[in-house]
Amino acid sequence: MPKGGPPGYVSIMAETPKPRIQSDIDSLQAGSFTGEEGGAAVSPGKDLAAAAMVAAIGLAAMILSLDLDAPASLYTAPGLMPFLTGLCLIIMAAGLARKALKRAHLREILAAAGDPIGPYLADAEGRRTLILVGLVFVYVVLTDLISFEIRMPTGFYTFRFSSYEAISIPIIALILKMFWRARWLACIAVAAGMVIALAWIFRDGFEILLPGSG
Repeated sequence: MPKGGPPGYVSIMAETPKPRIQSDIDSLQAGSFTGEEGGAAVSPGKDLAAAAMVAAIGLAAMILSLDLDAPASLYTAPGLMPFLTGLCLIIMAAGLARKALKRAHLREILAAAGDPIGPYLADAEGRRTLILVGLVFVYVVLTDLISFEIRMPTGFYTFRFSSYEAISIPIIALILKMFWRARWLACIAVAAGMVIALAWIFRDGFEILLPGSG
């Protein structure tokens, strides 16, 4: 009989999966992090394609933000925040593209990318990434096209609800539902709290108009 227990004891222990945290520690010690899903490392082609899509979204956000009016000055322009967000997206996309090109030459990536969309549709994570890109694009377009603001003055404060909140809350709630996978009520509550808090900080704290604000 094997040391430490009955004959089946060793085989049962050998098949016991490692805890998630231990798997992450082992992968970091090996020099590669497998990520939250614990799957294989992302290929350079996927990284480069993701960088191109993120850069396109950032550029679109910057271009659309320039069309927004600047009532007082540059520092209070409603397009300032989306412009800076788009610029940050382009900088992050450049970093991701640089990392992908260090792992493989551009010719090798292009040769392996006969179908650039196919790898993203092959697994659930890739499909969620494409949906996220689409949602961000829709968000940017809707923010530029729809503009309204409802003001509710009271004796001590004027409450405002604009197209920024009306568009941001459902879009962010949907993104949270996809990646956080919590209940709809929790996703909507978190999204509403985040958006309303940001709107209050920028409107009343920094005195910066948000898209859709008058």
